Amino acid sequence: VMQVAMPNLGVDDVLALLVSCCLSRGRKCLTHENTLFDRCNDAMRALISEARASTDPPEPERLLSLEVRLCAEVAYFWQNNAQRLLRTMERLLALRLVSSEGMVAWCVNAASAADFVASRSGI
Repeated sequence: VMQVAMPNLGVDDVLALLVSCCLSRGRKCLTHENTLFDRCNDAMRALISEARASTDPPEPERLLSLEVRLCAEVAYFWQNNAQRLLRTMERLLALRLVSSEGMVAWCVNAASAADFVASRSGI
């Protein structure tokens, strides 16, 4: 389906797009967001499995970069609402869409950290 609908996008692009759509549609309240993530969980897991299967042998760095990208998408969307950012990150961890290693990698990534600090301080 992905090859027919969006042939120019990679798995990571489609996954980021799906997460962005869930965030956008679920921004009304935390319950809406959680419901959308629950509904799209199978599709997101299938995309992650496809990304895992697309490299032989599996490359942990590629999967980690995919998780970092998901965290960055969430951080960008909720850059002005730290509480929702944390709740959404917790939800991604609970659904096992992002591992704790991916979360830590995003946190210590210099570019992500600088962007996040700049957005919070108004610089």
